[in-house]
Amino acid sequence: MELHEQYIGIMIAMGLSFLLSLVVFFKIQRKWLGCILQIFSFIVFYLILIFVLAMFGIFQEVSEETGAMVGVRLVEDTRNCRYERIWWMKPDNTYYFIYDKGSNIHKVEPCGNDHYGDKGNFTRIDSIRAIKTDYNPPLVIYFDLDSQKVTPIWDKDTLEVISADWNRINDYFKKY
Repeated sequence: MELHEQYIGIMIAMGLSFLLSLVVFFKIQRKWLGCILQIFSFIVFYLILIFVLAMFGIFQEVSEETGAMVGVRLVEDTRNCRYERIWWMKPDNTYYFIYDKGSNIHKVEPCGNDHYGDKGNFTRIDSIRAIKTDYNPPLVIYFDLDSQKVTPIWDKDTLEVISADWNRINDYFKKY
């Protein structure tokens, strides 16, 4: 959960718990019961909101993985920082990109933590059975359909192939 989502969750939980304490105060006319209820209801509402937002984020990332014909990952480790980029390519010429930056073992934060996702498009290169993203620098993925080999190259680096669905890949290249 990102920082702005936490602030929004805190504000919603505070508003709901304040309204609940006002209702209790006006119905029962006891200040102490409203104050105690406000504290406990804030904790309960905040935990529920955290759970709902976390589940929404998990389901969103899982939905982007489903239906992908190929998934590739680049992991760069430095002494303190870890940078991970994941691309999920779909047969409809779109991709979903996940970027995760964090410190190794999350003991120190010299590089700052960052996590976000983005969508984009890719084009097909027919002469060599490859696809090229609109990302800068572009990610180019070469497909060898005979030996069922995927070779992703980004900025002169060869990336790791997470998954490849050869039925979808073959259907994609047979479409045109």
